[in-house]
Amino acid sequence: MLRLFSFFSRASRAEWWVIYLVVGVPIWLGKEGTPDDYKPGALAIVLLAAIIIVAAWLLIAVSIRRLHDRGMKWTYFLLSLIPGIGGGWLAVECGFLPGTAGPNEFGPYSYRLA
Repeated sequence: MLRLFSFFSRASRAEWWVIYLVVGVPIWLGKEGTPDDYKPGALAIVLLAAIIIVAAWLLIAVSIRRLHDRGMKWTYFLLSLIPGIGGGWLAVECGFLPGTAGPNEFGPYSYRLA
């Protein structure tokens, strides 16, 4: 479980997809489904901020581990911050392209979901 929050080691494509579908999609749907005139109370703001921080950490960590599996350093993640094309690049790089076969500088292999 703690490995999910780690920026070290490698992640498989399956792990990247599972984390993005389980964490990223509900956050996006919650944002899109919230009325524009919604005014949350103080407790809701604190809870939402905590959820968003944990979700962002998980999504960034799995993306960096996935880039490691592709043989890339964490700094390539910064490309995903380019407006318009960054998110698409990250989705292709992490979600569709295979990792390096065998060991690389980030570890012996990517962990596989059991």
